[in-house]
Amino acid sequence: MGEQAALSWNSGAPRWRLLANEVEVPPAREQPTAPTPVPCVARLVWEDDGPEVVETEAIGWTPAAVLVRVYDRRWRLGGVWVPVSDVRRRGTG
Repeated sequence: MGEQAALSWNSGAPRWRLLANEVEVPPAREQPTAPTPVPCVARLVWEDDGPEVVETEAIGWTPAAVLVRVYDRRWRLGGVWVPVSDVRRRGTG
């Protein structure tokens, strides 16, 4: 059996990037959460790599912003708040 390296919580920091279209986290009282994730397409604007459109899920929202999951090693968290204008629902069938 091979050895496993112990990684710290911030071991990915050298590859983390900022998202230019990230918005401030709204107050908790304004954040309804989805009972189940809502399939959507989100536009993410990476600081170095530019815009990218990804299929993801909305897990929270306000009238001005949507919390979408981010499955990308460049991002330090599991989700990001982006403007409503950067998100649209995916078709259900």
